Amino acid sequence: MKGTVVNIWLNTMTNMYGENVKNNILQNQGWNPNRIITPLEEIEDKRILALMDAFAKNDNISSEELWRKLGENNIQSFYKWFPSYFEKSSAKGFLMLMDKVHTQLTKMIPGAKPPRLIPEEIDDKNVIITYKSKRGLIDYFLGLLTGVGQHFGEKIDAKVLERKVDSDGTHVVRVQLTFEKGTHRVINYPASKLLSFGFLRTLSGKIIVLPTLLSALLIFLLSGTSNLPLLIGVPVFYLIASLITGAIVFKPIGSITEEMKHISELKFNEDVYISSNDPLEKVFDEMTHVKENLREEITYLKGGLDDLYSFSEKFSNVATNMGQVSELISRAVQEVAEGATHQAEETENSVSILSDNIEVLNQISQKELSGKEQLETSVEKIELAFVDLERASSDLNAVKDNFGRVNEQGSALSKKIGDIITIVSTVESIAEQTNLLALNASIEAARAGEMGRGFSVVAEEIRKLAEDSKGAVNTINQSLNEFTRGVNDMVNQVGDQFIQLENGTKTMLSVTEESKIAASQIKTVSTSIAEISNQLSTETDKINRVFENMHTLAAIAEENSATSQEMSANVTNFSSEITHLTENIQELEEVILFLKKELQRYKL
Repeated sequence: MKGTVVNIWLNTMTNMYGENVKNNILQNQGWNPNRIITPLEEIEDKRILALMDAFAKNDNISSEELWRKLGENNIQSFYKWFPSYFEKSSAKGFLMLMDKVHTQLTKMIPGAKPPRLIPEEIDDKNVIITYKSKRGLIDYFLGLLTGVGQHFGEKIDAKVLERKVDSDGTHVVRVQLTFEKGTHRVINYPASKLLSFGFLRTLSGKIIVLPTLLSALLIFLLSGTSNLPLLIGVPVFYLIASLITGAIVFKPIGSITEEMKHISELKFNEDVYISSNDPLEKVFDEMTHVKENLREEITYLKGGLDDLYSFSEKFSNVATNMGQVSELISRAVQEVAEGATHQAEETENSVSILSDNIEVLNQISQKELSGKEQLETSVEKIELAFVDLERASSDLNAVKDNFGRVNEQGSALSKKIGDIITIVSTVESIAEQTNLLALNASIEAARAGEMGRGFSVVAEEIRKLAEDSKGAVNTINQSLNEFTRGVNDMVNQVGDQFIQLENGTKTMLSVTEESKIAASQIKTVSTSIAEISNQLSTETDKINRVFENMHTLAAIAEENSATSQEMSANVTNFSSEITHLTENIQELEEVILFLKKELQRYKL
């Protein structure tokens, strides 16, 4: 079964049962509802028959009823597919042409095996059609007859005269059809029919008979039968003369017949004119005008077919290029679909990672807020410690000043001890001199004898006193020296401590100043951290909104992925349809070439 007929049947099923029902049945029978069937594609008959049985089962009717119903409704689908074949004024005119159309289709579509619809006209309103088909779709044929009548608004009575199967498996059905409308338009000329006397078929004969009879009758009325030579000779002479004249006058009619034969043989390349000085010249002129119009129309048709062939060739190239482009688009869309899928996956992963990051950011933000409060508390403590540090620095300065005074007093004491040592040295010198003086006094007392004994005792006492004084001076010197060393050590230690204290005070002052600066900086940093914490909280809110947008974006990415995959499938279908379109264009070129060959039969 050729794809053209199958397409028409499927379109009819869509009109009868709807797109969804048709597609479901096609899928259940292993057909792809989106498949494009090309006109020249060959479909196995058993697949078509099984499909129609499935439609019949779905409609709860027999297969015979389904085929009749299909044939009845199929006429409208045929009309949409081949509207030019329906440009007839009656159902009879349409059916009388169908066998020739099928023969023409067989030439146009190699491998096509349409049924024969051989017409046999009984009269203007009665025709016997012999249906011959290997497939034996007789119920479908009878349904088509009903559909033809409905299309042309006529009632067609169909009577099956014979039904058989030939030895080669061909199903043959002879059906007598009675139409409401005929195809003949008969113009009656009763007088002309009367002149034929029922047997004359030539114009010259019809023209001669009546004048010959009238001439014989006139002579008979004038002379009776007394003059037989005249009665017989004149009519015979008139008959012969009329025959010769008729043959001469009507001889151009033979040229008309020959010219009509040329026209029936599609030969329009020669214009024939006659010169007879009678109305036959006008007849030939009209025939020549008709031939000129036919030549002009056929030339236009040939030119149109040439243009159509050139256009179909260009269109074929365009379709080929479109096929290549569609393949590129298909690959590109496939890559986009894969990229969209990958993007959706990456977006989903990014959303998951961003979700974790946002959770961490929220925790950091909370810690920042807590740290901000702790930092503010620490800054307050640092400020209080700085105040205490300033107070300690002030106290340390006071201690340093006291140490300075102690150092000065130690230095003054050391000087006074020096003065005491000087005095003691003087006393020691006096004691030595007193001792010398006592010694001299003792010597002098001894010289004085008894008189000097008392003075000697005094001198001895003075000497002892001098020695005691010297001993005391030595003791004092030792004590003063030890005291001086102690004082000096103390002064040195106090000096060292003073220097250390002074250095410590300087360090304390420096630390205090640095602490002041650090406290100011810490306060500034605390303020900055507070601002950063606020900004972090704000940015966290923004990121949360971004996260929500990312969720939306992920959903959009998934939708885009699905859309891209669907688009990829559509582009693949489009590419397939382009391929079918290219095949259809090639088939169109073959049809155009066939029509061009057919038009070459017209000799212009």
